[in-house]
Amino acid sequence: MEVVVEQKEDGRREVLLQDLSFGSGVGWYVQKTMRLDPEQVEALLKSLCVARCECPAKVEWVRPNAEKRTGRIVSFPRED
Repeated sequence: MEVVVEQKEDGRREVLLQDLSFGSGVGWYVQKTMRLDPEQVEALLKSLCVARCECPAKVEWVRPNAEKRTGRIVSFPRED
């Protein structure tokens, strides 16, 4: 998942969550984009704060063919 903040033409900013997938020969690409309204951003921040308290250790991960990053992996409930 990546978090992107876009600036609209009218000056408003919008938060996007992008679910990335890796394809052989293609590399990383956006599989799904979720646009969050301000209330959803607040709810997500609260959930992430709880997750940070429950999982204090840093996790190191690397995407194939990408620069090395440090971060935490947080599982979100899936809606089927």
